[in-house]
Amino acid sequence: MGAAAYAVDQIAPSMEVPADFHDFWNQKIAEMHAIGMNPVLTLVDIGDDQIDYYQVTMDNIKGSKIYGQLAKPKGKSNLPAMLQVQWAGVYPLETDWVRWQARNGWLAMNISAHDLPIDRPLEFYQQQSQGPLKDYPGIGADDQDKSYFLRMFLSCYRSVDFLVEHKDWNGKALVVHGGSQGGYQAIVTGGMHRSVTAVAANVPCWMRSYGQRRTSFFGVASMVV
Repeated sequence: MGAAAYAVDQIAPSMEVPADFHDFWNQKIAEMHAIGMNPVLTLVDIGDDQIDYYQVTMDNIKGSKIYGQLAKPKGKSNLPAMLQVQWAGVYPLETDWVRWQARNGWLAMNISAHDLPIDRPLEFYQQQSQGPLKDYPGIGADDQDKSYFLRMFLSCYRSVDFLVEHKDWNGKALVVHGGSQGGYQAIVTGGMHRSVTAVAANVPCWMRSYGQRRTSFFGVASMVV
């Protein structure tokens, strides 16, 4: 394996840090922690005798839920952990997205970006995408307390909390990985949660529609920190 980077020392912040930035996030994280995690793990048979696979739900702010999946090598412990976060759109989660990571020796968790169950028929997600979640990146975009991404980012933070507390984590390596909107979430989570030891963000960005015009906000093409 190999990697290359160009002019890394010239990457600089695009704007000044808002004066209330740290206070805001410390307050929101405290609000989330005041709500019990209340994880519910449901063991599911996916026809793989080498993997333990679970569907997971946890509580989040404002009565919302975190929905995800967890997989680990059967009978193994002292594992590195990986949280995978999702690209833009409204869709179910596929079991292979954590199964192949578990087969490679990871305690692997994957969460939906939305407050939606992960295994409904495709028609369910299409209805959500065309209805209440249409142009969801724009929901609350002018209010930091109502931003759609607030719940999403806190879902990521709480999921790292869950992995840190998991009995099979090795207490050393915890990676957050995602592409596009997932890369955006990965960078934010790595910046906020001190237990994250590495971030793998592939083409981090988010996109919002304005009528017929679509505006994208991109980071670097890929990065591992």
